Amino acid sequence: MTEWLDSDSDGAAERAQALTSVLTRGLQLVAINLTINENSQEIFETLNARGTPLTAADLIRNFVFQRLAAEGADTRVHLDNWPFETEFWEREVSVGRYAMQRSSLFFNQWLAARVGEEVSPRATFTRFKQYVEQIDIENGQKVADLLPVIREQAKTYEAWTRAADDPDRQLSRVELAVYRMKASESELLKPLLIWLHQPGREVPADVIRRVTALAESWLVRRQLLRLSLSDMQRIVADMIRVYERTPPDELAESIEGHLSRLNVTGTYWPGDAELRELLRTQQVFRRSKKARLRMLLEAIEDEYRRGTNQPQVPRRNYPIEHILPQKWARNWPVRGAEAEEVRAEHVHRLGNLTLLTRSLNSKVSNGPWASKR
Repeated sequence: MTEWLDSDSDGAAERAQALTSVLTRGLQLVAINLTINENSQEIFETLNARGTPLTAADLIRNFVFQRLAAEGADTRVHLDNWPFETEFWEREVSVGRYAMQRSSLFFNQWLAARVGEEVSPRATFTRFKQYVEQIDIENGQKVADLLPVIREQAKTYEAWTRAADDPDRQLSRVELAVYRMKASESELLKPLLIWLHQPGREVPADVIRRVTALAESWLVRRQLLRLSLSDMQRIVADMIRVYERTPPDELAESIEGHLSRLNVTGTYWPGDAELRELLRTQQVFRRSKKARLRMLLEAIEDEYRRGTNQPQVPRRNYPIEHILPQKWARNWPVRGAEAEEVRAEHVHRLGNLTLLTRSLNSKVSNGPWASKR
C-alpha cells in the first residue's frame, strides 16, 4: 500500500481517499466461530464463494496444506512452490460441452495417470484424498514428497500447452498431439502423455513418439468415422494400469497390441480399408468442424513435407479452399444433369480440399482450373 500511495505524488490524496473507502466500505470479513471439535479445513471444503462452488484444485490445495501441517512441514516453503496460482492455471478451458478450470483438469488427468482408472471430474478431490492416504499407508510417502513430482509434471504440462499455442513453432511429437487434441476438442490422451513422462519412469524419446502416434491414430480415426468416444477414456486408463510395470523397450509393441485387440464398436481401432472407403465418399467439409478439418489437412501437408525434410506447416488458421469451387458451374461446366450431380458430390470431399494463405485464397477463388492449379 505504501508503494502504491507513493507512486504518484500528485494524486496521493486521491489514492489515500480511495484506499480508505475500500477498506471501510468495500472490504467485508466473515467470522465463523467453531467449537474445539470442529475442523476448520473440513468446513472450508464445503464453503461456496458467492454461490460458486470451490473447484477441485481449490479443495486439493487446502487438503495438501492441511496434510503438510499435520506432517510438521514448513507450509510457507511449499506455498512458494505451489504452481497453480497463475492466470494460466486459473483459466477455464472447454472439455467437450463443459468448461473446467485448467488446474482442476490437470489434477483429474494426473490422477488418472497415477491410479490407472477413469476419474470423474466431480470425484477428483475425493479420489486425490484417497490416493494420498493410500500411498502414505503403503509406501510411507508423504505429501511433502509428492509435491515436487506434481510441480514438475505441471511445469511440463504447461510447456506442452504453450508450445501447442505457438503457430510458428516446430513442435515435438507430444506437443503436436496436444495441439491436435485441442483442435479436435478432446483431452482423451492427456493422462497417457502424463504417464509416459512421469518422473523416474524414463521412457526413451523414440518410444514416447511411437506410443503417442499409435494412440493419436486410434483417436483421430474414430473421430473421422464419427464413432463414439465415450468409452475411450476407460481404455486409456486400462492401458496405464495394465502396462504400469512393462519395460520401456516393450511398451510401444504392448500398446499397439492392446489397441489392435479392441473389437467392440465403442472402442475398436478402425483399419485402413474402412478409413479409405469413408474418405472416398464422405462430405467432410460439411460434417467436420473447421478446426478439426484444418488439423487433418495440416497433418497431410506435414507428412508430405517430412519426405523432403521441410519444416512443419505453420498453424495460422489458414483458409480451407475447395479446389473445385463450391460455385463451379461458370468456370467448371459439364454437360447433362447426371454429370452435374456427380460433380456436385465431389465438392466437399477431402480430396477436393487444401490449405491456402488468405491472399492466395482470395486470388484464385472460383477461377478455372487452368489458372488455379
